[in-house]
Amino acid sequence: MVQLHIKKNDESQFLFDISVNTSVDDCYSSIVMIYNGRLKINRICREMDLLKEYGTMYHPNVIGLNEQQIKEMKFVDEWDKNCVPSGEWLYNEDPVRRRNGKQPNEKMRRIITTAVEEAKALISKKQVQAGVFLTQKKIQDTLDMLQGTIMTIYPTNLPPYDVIRQEFENGEDLSGSQDSMDVSSVPPPKEPIMSNEEKKLMMLHAYKRQEELKPRPA
Repeated sequence: MVQLHIKKNDESQFLFDISVNTSVDDCYSSIVMIYNGRLKINRICREMDLLKEYGTMYHPNVIGLNEQQIKEMKFVDEWDKNCVPSGEWLYNEDPVRRRNGKQPNEKMRRIITTAVEEAKALISKKQVQAGVFLTQKKIQDTLDMLQGTIMTIYPTNLPPYDVIRQEFENGEDLSGSQDSMDVSSVPPPKEPIMSNEEKKLMMLHAYKRQEELKPRPA
């Protein structure tokens, strides 16, 4: 196995190991999937912290409007009425009017807090210091755990326009964002997560390590 220490600007990100028989392209693709998975988990955790305080998102048509303005529009959102947290909820107005203020009860908030803390710990850079390797399976298991937490608290699921649900369904809009690492044919952002030089060095290291581990002729 080849063991790699993934960094960004000399800052540790995670540890990764892969078979010496894996091609450089497959190795790079796996690293990108894990890297982007960590970013997705962080985005979901940030939004779950807001969900815990202010409830589900308003429909895009009414985000930022006050109650009087919404009434004047005569806008009715069935998702907003039906997507309520299990148990009683309290009204806690979102100061930026992005979420509907239907705060889950204390028990449900604790469940969210625990899930978020566990997810953050699994992808923490401290795992590098502990010598713990990150895998695609761990990323997916963490996403499944977070989604299970949401379904426990919101049995009817979140509205389809809530960014948390969009993240789970891979429908999030990252246009104009650099919050991902891309291996497709799409041109990279102006400030890519990993520079071309860093990619070359990483692949060169993997190749050299692979050559070192090859059996030598007797």
